[in-house]
Amino acid sequence: MTYEGDAPGPIVGFILIGSLLVYPFFLLITNSIVKSVSESNKSHVKGANL
Repeated sequence: MTYEGDAPGPIVGFILIGSLLVYPFFLLITNSIVKSVSESNKSHVKGANL
């Protein structure tokens, strides 16, 4: 590396580790919300064969 300003800051590693730890829970929460909204919409549609 010729310019030291190109090196990432010391906190970048912690941010990446935190992101990797939080991401599966984010997907789980998002998936459960979408599933509950989808099931809610199915019960509100009358006369449709879903």
